[in-house]
Amino acid sequence: MLHIVNGVATLNLLDRTDIRGARVSGDDIFAEGPVQDCLETPASWRTRADHLQKRFNIPKEQYLQRKEERERSLRSFAYHEEVVLWFEFDLFCQLNLLFLLHWFAKRPLGNSKLTLICPGEFPGHKQFRGLGTLSPRQLTSLFEDRVEVTDQQKKLAEKAWSAYSSADPTAIERLLEQGTEDLRYLHKALFAHLERFPSTLNGLNSVEIKTLEAVQDGPRKFPDLFSTVSTSDTVFSHGMGDVQFSAYLSDLADGDSPLLRLDNFPGILSQDAARRNLGKCTIRITDLGKDIVKGRQDNITVRGIDRWLGGVHLKTPDPTWRWDPSARGLVSPGESIKQVERGGASVS
Repeated sequence: MLHIVNGVATLNLLDRTDIRGARVSGDDIFAEGPVQDCLETPASWRTRADHLQKRFNIPKEQYLQRKEERERSLRSFAYHEEVVLWFEFDLFCQLNLLFLLHWFAKRPLGNSKLTLICPGEFPGHKQFRGLGTLSPRQLTSLFEDRVEVTDQQKKLAEKAWSAYSSADPTAIERLLEQGTEDLRYLHKALFAHLERFPSTLNGLNSVEIKTLEAVQDGPRKFPDLFSTVSTSDTVFSHGMGDVQFSAYLSDLADGDSPLLRLDNFPGILSQDAARRNLGKCTIRITDLGKDIVKGRQDNITVRGIDRWLGGVHLKTPDPTWRWDPSARGLVSPGESIKQVERGGASVS
């Protein structure tokens, strides 16, 4: 039996159970950085590795080596009677699940069975935050209730992964309109992804808006602010980790027109030991940050943007895709300029 889990926390918890089998963590940060060509080419992985090194200080060669090690583990599935996928409801996990289901859909399983464990809630947990928060006994109970992955689920995953890696984000909107019921938590996760496009109201995405709103009344320490933002209604479904959040803070504080001031910020650190220094960081909002979060100015007009969302590269000076929170839909680059102007934010 081969277990593919959603991260180190679940991996460590699984080791404390009596569940047997080989284990591998399938926890790539697909929510960040370029995801092009369904990551089916060496060039797409190298482009991705270059970006993650620049944005998250993840060494390129280390990332590619981990990718190869994970690939070897996946290819060993034929030696196992069953492959168990352990994932969760949030965007981070759903993207990893899509990647894996897409990967397995391309290969004949032979005598191997593919099963799935993907809870969105658990008895006694008011706000279920993930597999790693369970006890070994609770995790074992989920294992006993695992279900076999259907052909319909694999087909949907192929469509969804292709849509996520497309340069046209409306591919995701079309998929959501067609229905995603075969993967219970996919709709909410992909909708959360769409909300990461900059708003027509102020050029900020859902995480940035919640972050700036949370510091309007005074400075906050990193752990407190991260907890507030990551558990909020609009961001909880992202499954955002502290490294991702530190990158958001760095972006908001960067350049000649910062929206935040960061005191004792150690930088974007991917190593656990170094990340503990984030606890000393204090975050303050600037006057410009207050203006932009209230829609008096537009973030992209003032500061520009250079960000990957799946297969979409948002980069000024080119017009960018935007998210219209009122219509709950994407706005094309040409139309987004008109909407920003109508909204009254300062444009140039």
